[in-house]
Amino acid sequence: MRLLYRRVGAALLSSWVCVSSVSAAPVCVSPPIVAHHIAPHTTVTYFHYTYGAATQPTPTMMTCVNRAFAAWTVALAPAGITFRETALRDHAMLVVIPTVLPASVAGAVTALSLRPDASVYRAAIAITTDTTVASSCDAYTKIALHEIGHVLGLGHATTSQPSVMHMMATPNDITHQLPVSPSVCDQQHALTSSTTVLH
Repeated sequence: MRLLYRRVGAALLSSWVCVSSVSAAPVCVSPPIVAHHIAPHTTVTYFHYTYGAATQPTPTMMTCVNRAFAAWTVALAPAGITFRETALRDHAMLVVIPTVLPASVAGAVTALSLRPDASVYRAAIAITTDTTVASSCDAYTKIALHEIGHVLGLGHATTSQPSVMHMMATPNDITHQLPVSPSVCDQQHALTSSTTVLH
């Protein structure tokens, strides 16, 4: 199947029409693109940070977070953006921090540092250690997919279309609100964000 993409309206940076010669593809209006991005052809190094017994990532958490980085690497291949784990914190562009977060908060992006062109050069992703919020491998993968999406310049999903940018509404996402890999619209909007330079 061949897909053709064209922008709809000069002012609608996040709207794409996906036209297929076989069947109609979704009109991607969500998730919205926010005011920062990862530049094309960037290798994003990431590091799993530990700083105390209460916040040690389990091997399961690290493996499942790594699945999220691998999924985004596949989705962003057309832009040449890859994610690679490093053993050296000082060499990391992105630090993953398991930590205690406010009740019912699964993850957050903190310490986002931007260049003048709004491209990200450093950030941290906090992932909850509260097992009443997340304890399954899929839950850690979904939290990481969502927070990486924010680093890539995606806002929260605003439609019912499948997206990793929906909020996790139940512990371990038992209602299956989030997919375990970026959707077509997540991919398209992240690729659009990577090539959008804001002035």
